[in-house]
Amino acid sequence: MTTVSLGYSLLALVLFFFASVWWACARYTSNDRLYCLQSSAYTLCWSIGVILISLRWCLPEWVGYSLSNFVILLGFVYLVLSIETHYRLESSRLSLIFLLVFSALLLIIIGPTKESQFDRLVVLGSSSGLCCIMAMKRGLKPLWREHGTRVAWAMGFIGIIATSLWILRVEMAAYMQSNELDLIAASNFNLYALYLIWLIAICFQGSMLFLLITRNARKIEALSTKDFLTGAHNRLGLEKVWQRILDTHETFAVVILDIDHFKKINDTHGHDVGDQILKLVVARTHGVLRQEDKLARFGGEEFVIILPGADVEQAVRFAERVRVAIETDHFQLRDVAISVTASFGVAGQELVGDRGDLYELVRVADEALYHAKGNGRNRVVMAESQMVTAEC
Repeated sequence: MTTVSLGYSLLALVLFFFASVWWACARYTSNDRLYCLQSSAYTLCWSIGVILISLRWCLPEWVGYSLSNFVILLGFVYLVLSIETHYRLESSRLSLIFLLVFSALLLIIIGPTKESQFDRLVVLGSSSGLCCIMAMKRGLKPLWREHGTRVAWAMGFIGIIATSLWILRVEMAAYMQSNELDLIAASNFNLYALYLIWLIAICFQGSMLFLLITRNARKIEALSTKDFLTGAHNRLGLEKVWQRILDTHETFAVVILDIDHFKKINDTHGHDVGDQILKLVVARTHGVLRQEDKLARFGGEEFVIILPGADVEQAVRFAERVRVAIETDHFQLRDVAISVTASFGVAGQELVGDRGDLYELVRVADEALYHAKGNGRNRVVMAESQMVTAEC
């Protein structure tokens, strides 16, 4: 057993460890379960292929040469499939199956002898390099959209190095002696290639696991800041977006929306209908919001809307558009058209002394909402300075 052969044996153990980690991830996730299983599959295929290569000296030729190459190529096919699954891309399964079958036939025709090592290397290098290119072409753009430019460049660099290594291996093989063609043969090129493969394997597997953890961490954060029923922000989410708005906008206004007679809707039609009304009101409100506006469920049937960059007059006009959108839309639920209206209180940040005090601004808008309720509901009332001084 050469030093290179021993190095590949240890690499196979490292890959098997990563395959186990992916399998464990699949057991404890639901949305990404198939992706984790496919990632475990390609890592396990690479591990099996590498261990078969490292044990060529004591295995039958068809196992150490032909089967090992096929298993490694199968791993690259699973790699492309996993990326397509991860980013919900249209599957190229038929193309990959054709590539796999065609390569397998070529390996069978070439045979498992040492004399045909160069031909097998060309088949494996070409097919695996093509899979690397497909993986980068399919995955880098959605990766950039999800994680940004730096991550996309880093993963693209790893992919380019891996692809270049296959191309270089085939190119160098044309000038190697027959006894140096084997991956486990004792040569400087094979030794340096081994070091590079170790580096690529660890960086790639670690990066893919890190990206999975990052995606799930973002999902958990999103769940913690969203109202489960309506999809609007909850209070924690409202406080987080509030801090960002303070940093980026000098002026802003707050609108409080309260659905009129919501308890009567629940008592008459049931709480499940009430839940649907809440969802539909949020949908109608989102239809009027600008991209930078933020909507949060503040409690029960009450919602808070933050309008960055808007003064109080603009906020009143916005609230009126939402009021009309809700009033003119007859909600059809259980074959019954339910008329829904809402009342609004509006306050601008100039009405409070501390511009960073969200809850003081909400309190002032809530005072205006109280007047809207007291004056017949289904209307927009703007907070005035006396509403602030009355509480002082």
